[in-house]
Amino acid sequence: MKIMFIAPGGSLHTTRWIDRAHEIGYEVVLFSQDGVIPKSNYKTLSLDTLGIHKSKSAILQLFQNIASLKTVIKSEVPDIVHIHWLFSPIALALTFVRKIKVIGTPWGSDILYTNEKDGWSRKQRLIYNFSIKLLIKRIDFFTCDADHLKTRLIKLGADKDQIEIIYFGTDSNKFTPENKSNKLRESWGLANGDIAILSNRNLYKVYDIPTVIKAFKLISDKYIGAFLLIAGSGSELAALEGLVESLNLQNRVQFLGKLPEGEFEISVASSDIYISTSTSDGGLASSIAEAMASGIPVLISDFGENSSWLEESRNGLLFPIGGSEILAEKISYLIDNPSIRFAMGKHAREMVKLKLDPKIESKKLDGIYKAII
Repeated sequence: MKIMFIAPGGSLHTTRWIDRAHEIGYEVVLFSQDGVIPKSNYKTLSLDTLGIHKSKSAILQLFQNIASLKTVIKSEVPDIVHIHWLFSPIALALTFVRKIKVIGTPWGSDILYTNEKDGWSRKQRLIYNFSIKLLIKRIDFFTCDADHLKTRLIKLGADKDQIEIIYFGTDSNKFTPENKSNKLRESWGLANGDIAILSNRNLYKVYDIPTVIKAFKLISDKYIGAFLLIAGSGSELAALEGLVESLNLQNRVQFLGKLPEGEFEISVASSDIYISTSTSDGGLASSIAEAMASGIPVLISDFGENSSWLEESRNGLLFPIGGSEILAEKISYLIDNPSIRFAMGKHAREMVKLKLDPKIESKKLDGIYKAII
């Protein structure tokens, strides 16, 4: 059987979903929403590969996108289309493509309100609401990884009986404390006993990276052996570099760029504390779960279902969205208490192995595919 994924080609999340389908035994093809063609063993298509160039007319572009999807579906003959990330021009075009079963998997901020939308005009909001509701009405079945996403889908018009919670799952054999590299820590400029604090969320407003930078500034004088490592890429890079310079943290903060597959496993295991300042996610973000599997205590913003994954502070600590002062206090607490850091990391890994087994979640997904086909 064959699955056609429609998803951002530049996302590791996409690659991992497709790899999971491959492992189950499905033939796959990717239609890249963002035009990025990942290095992979599976076929990837995009508007660019089809020779479709961006039109100045939104209506003309929509018709071109619809025609392109129909052409690809006719030529590839998938049994199911599985769309990830529900707000894009290609997603809107899919609402007008019939005679194919469609599964939808929102990632979070595509259907939730985030600060990325603060600057939108009334027209943009109307287009967004119309597009999302139209697509959700078209989709036959949904998977998501959190109850609050399920509630949001129902509010937008999805049938509550056609939604199933499926966690992405985290490979605890791939993400493990054994990946720790002292050589990498040395390349970061760390000496024995120094503290590496890692943020791996992308550099967009929704992930609120300024909060972790401001929190680090508050503790930087007290802990001269602490360093902040910011991985990820995005449109806020220049502004974040400017913030670091204005706070005179250039020698204590490093921007690592986007970590490719293979490097994050080593980087997170080589860190001492992992921080996510995101203002919106679906369920537990994959990068947080991967840090936990690596035996690293996490500090994460308090929204959605994040608190349930920390099991009353056994696996990490919460702080309010945008709460740089409280985050600074939590960082200080973990730096001052290495035994607690170790215990939290150990509990976090045990929880991931127990509750986020990718093989179990893959079986759930396989069951959905077969039922729909």
